Amino acid sequence: MNHIFVIDDSISVRKALELSLKKEGMEVRSAASAEQALEQMDAAPTDLVIADVIMPGLSGFELCRQLKADDRYRNIPVLIISGNVDPETRQQAHQVGAEGVLKKPFRHEELMPAVNQALSDGAKAKAAEQVEVEPEEVVSAAPEAATTTRTEEPMVNPPATESRPQAHNGAFSAMLDRAAATHGVLSAVLVERDGTVLEQRGEPLPKNIGQFARFYMGTAEFLAGRLGESGAGQLELELGGKRLTMRGLGDKVLVTLRHM
Repeated sequence: MNHIFVIDDSISVRKALELSLKKEGMEVRSAASAEQALEQMDAAPTDLVIADVIMPGLSGFELCRQLKADDRYRNIPVLIISGNVDPETRQQAHQVGAEGVLKKPFRHEELMPAVNQALSDGAKAKAAEQVEVEPEEVVSAAPEAATTTRTEEPMVNPPATESRPQAHNGAFSAMLDRAAATHGVLSAVLVERDGTVLEQRGEPLPKNIGQFARFYMGTAEFLAGRLGESGAGQLELELGGKRLTMRGLGDKVLVTLRHM
């Protein structure tokens, strides 16, 4: 069972979220302020924090910043909720490490995909810590990245995201090199779960490849949860005479394009 911590100074918002989340079999607790939430963090397990952006005292952004700065809570995903969602709000959420922003009022069918994606990202972040400790095991998995099939998803047109460097373990770079050197592979890309492209090898792929990977892996994780499965390890798409493979690696995704 997933444990959700809702922080909002509005009791009606807290109750609405509690109703929607409990309907999906989740355990929910709540707090009326960020300060109260920080005091109660250790009172019960927490798999996801959902916090209002504007509250008396600390804001949802500041709450998220403090959680991410604490080693005990840094892998707990945070969703920000706000009545006004503009590029500046999204940018601030990204800067403090939040998984995303939900616009109030929200519908159940909008809420749950975001919640399930955030829960999946949190689980992957915890798994990534083990990857950091055992880099050799990560590198040895590279050849599999271009071969295993799990499922397919329909094509969409998500917004492009700008490629920029992020800190990551050298084992991932080594894995990327090995994947790119595999026979028949045209391109290999390492992507953060938020869609940020970290590194590329081989032929250039579309600028929005990171957002494609984020959408497909997030959708697969959501469907896996609905089917009672623990997660989606890998996806493959057949695109004419080429095959696009996306493999989840903790908080990252390895994308490869190869000839069929």
